[in-house]
Amino acid sequence: IIYSDGRNVWNGKGQKINTTSLYGNSSAINSALIVPAPGEPGRYTIFSGYSGVGALYYTKFDMRTAPGKQVGNPIKINSSLRYGEGQAITQRKDGQGFWHVSGYLNKLYIATLTKNGLSKTKVVTLGGNYVSEAHGPIGFSHDGKYLVTSRGYLYSNQQVVRYNFNTETGTISN
Repeated sequence: IIYSDGRNVWNGKGQKINTTSLYGNSSAINSALIVPAPGEPGRYTIFSGYSGVGALYYTKFDMRTAPGKQVGNPIKINSSLRYGEGQAITQRKDGQGFWHVSGYLNKLYIATLTKNGLSKTKVVTLGGNYVSEAHGPIGFSHDGKYLVTSRGYLYSNQQVVRYNFNTETGTISN
């Protein structure tokens, strides 16, 4: 078992195991999401996001022969895109990986993580009026069929929107 606040990673004994700091922030809405690395038993991928607007990163950890050994340094995902701090993950329909979704303004950024690594991010432009540079929490239903986003800034102009999500293709629809 490993857990993270977006900057540090601990094992099930409460021992800090990362050698370099992740680029997340413990105050982010979803500071870290952890999933098994597809096709790599005993390895885990941690997606970390910075509080506010910035890039998302992912890092792999090996929990096999040297429990908690960090495999490489954090890798920035599409640094040219601007991400909000909300992010969510659901399993692909084929069970061979995961869909990762993040948002900023009226855009959602969707990538798939498989044994071949992280795919190129596709950008989906959403309808509606986005009134600020904030994109709040993002979440999936337990089966991944629905994606819920929250947008707005703090306590004003907030909206919650539910979309259909295709776990086979990563397509969003209403």
